[in-house]
Amino acid sequence: MTEPRNPVTILLGNPAQHAITVGNTLATLNRRLPFLERHRPFLMLDDGAPLDTVIDHLAVGIDAEQCTIFVASQVPELAEIGRCVAPLLPASQTATAMTAIRPALAALPQSAHLGEANRIARHCNSLAGRELFPEALALPETRRTLLPLGHEVRLTSSPAELRAAVLTMALPTQKLAVEHHPLFAYLDAFESDIYFLDDLKAKFRRGGLADDVLQLHLAHCLEAFVAPLRQRRAELAQQSDSIAKQLQQGIAHTRAIAAQTLLDVRHALA
Repeated sequence: MTEPRNPVTILLGNPAQHAITVGNTLATLNRRLPFLERHRPFLMLDDGAPLDTVIDHLAVGIDAEQCTIFVASQVPELAEIGRCVAPLLPASQTATAMTAIRPALAALPQSAHLGEANRIARHCNSLAGRELFPEALALPETRRTLLPLGHEVRLTSSPAELRAAVLTMALPTQKLAVEHHPLFAYLDAFESDIYFLDDLKAKFRRGGLADDVLQLHLAHCLEAFVAPLRQRRAELAQQSDSIAKQLQQGIAHTRAIAAQTLLDVRHALA
């Protein structure tokens, strides 16, 4: 793989749920993919995440050859780093992983972990008299909030399940402007024909479209989005042995980096 120009290290934290849903695909991974192509990404999965979770990530565009995927509990050096800093700054596993990998950018399930890791970095840097660890910035996240569907739509959801989820959304009873309507928040994200979308908005403003019409169109848009991911995921599921090997390689790579960080932390705190 060719090294990107001026790369920085990025750490991504997996959302709390194991399986990827359509909502968090849009909110997180799709928005992050352009960053991953230009830098050195690490993806930290929740403890106990099944191999199916790795397959989900690969299906939506994470490249295991480009992105180091690991499970924090399988990197014992992280626990040792945590024990080293605990007397001074008790740290969560996520903050410890950030310290170990030394990312310049991070996207984590809880923003508090970012500040926690940066406090560890500042403390170790102060003791060492030099910058051992960079202070990470949050990876930009900008999107309209999406109202939950009737139930979560996963990459394995069938067209019928997807349609049912859209049609059972709990919509506000009051009349809302386009800019605040939850269905248009989804359509802004999933309707690829912006001219058609503008026409829908104009008709809605004139009172010519009911919510159920918008819901049926949204179901069509979501199926167009999910269908290729569903197919890709089915193909990847047939390669589980190869993917398990890639995960182990990612864990080994993370352990090597964390081992060097552990030496630096011990030196700084000596």
